[in-house]
Amino acid sequence: MFKILKILSPLLLATFISFNAHASVIYTFSFENVVGTVSGRVEGTITFDFLSSISDSGIGAASQLQITSFPVGLPSLNEGDLVTNWQAQAVNLFTVVNGQITDYQFGASEGNPPTTNDSVFCLNNGGQFNIPGTPRAYICGNGENYLGDASSYVYNFSGIQGVTFSEGIAVSTPSATILFAIGIAGIFLRKRKI
Repeated sequence: MFKILKILSPLLLATFISFNAHASVIYTFSFENVVGTVSGRVEGTITFDFLSSISDSGIGAASQLQITSFPVGLPSLNEGDLVTNWQAQAVNLFTVVNGQITDYQFGASEGNPPTTNDSVFCLNNGGQFNIPGTPRAYICGNGENYLGDASSYVYNFSGIQGVTFSEGIAVSTPSATILFAIGIAGIFLRKRKI
């Protein structure tokens, strides 16, 4: 067993390096209520698999958009909700230039079709789009940042000026970390006589 590990360790280490080049980048975001019915701040994280370092550029979809906190008074939400798993996905497009989010359109609803009790999430710096469904087809207008249902919501219409994005943090995949650990162990064992 150890002889196989000793032989494969350089290959495993090389595989780790190639996997690590395809790491994800995670950003945090927040926006404040301006004209909504619930005062406070919405916070969350956005994960991009189309980026591999914090200085990359690219256009693509968020692999995960998660709400980490929101003000009391927003119904049917839980901290940690993965909005990218909600039933009605309208649009998911982000532009990152040199590690900075410069443009975005994202819209989703908990229900499909959405009802007046379903939460809608909208980050929109671009043109208008619909979150599909009846009886309540929500129109996400240009510059709207919104979270809530028909009666309780956090809302501003300031586009990218109304959202604070952190600098990204690059993270490697768990499988790459495991490959790295096995590769290092193999190199250590190569130096020992077994």
